[in-house]
Amino acid sequence: MNDDISATIVAKSDQLNACDLLGGPITVKVTGVNVYKNVDQPVSIQIDGDHQPFKPCLTVRRILAKLWGPSSKEWIGQSMTLYCDESVMWAGERAGGIRVSHVTGISSKQDVVTRASKHKTMAYIIEPLVIELPAYADESIEKNKAAWLASFDDSNTPEKLITKIKTKYTLTPAQEQTILNLNQEQAA
Repeated sequence: MNDDISATIVAKSDQLNACDLLGGPITVKVTGVNVYKNVDQPVSIQIDGDHQPFKPCLTVRRILAKLWGPSSKEWIGQSMTLYCDESVMWAGERAGGIRVSHVTGISSKQDVVTRASKHKTMAYIIEPLVIELPAYADESIEKNKAAWLASFDDSNTPEKLITKIKTKYTLTPAQEQTILNLNQEQAA
């Protein structure tokens, strides 16, 4: 029997809400971003897992733009930890809101200062988020060698293959060297 009630307190909504995070923070990966003009919530971030889209407030959009850049295309593949900040004010009342505490793509703690109101600024401390990738199996290199060799050309190089693999797996230096040496084996 499952004793976790988190799924039973999720708001019925078309977006991730602060109350959905009352059970604790979540770490999610950005899988897509839509930007709309002339709407109250102009950014909708699709996230992995069984979550509704995250529609960040202006403060969080400013933080993400500062850390990941203004091009939302660059956000895809990045990860972040979201939490419920119960001190967030809306229309003069404490309503709670979603904030970000950690993000990938930064190597050290970042202080981001943004406007909280007309006369007040707030500093937000964002920590680096390190996602541990699984190790790439040596057997997979042996298994894929022939296909990789056949696919190498001017636009598909061992270096590009290494970059692609490293988006999902960790390669050892020896594995990287083995892949780099494939081109030399083919030339010989």
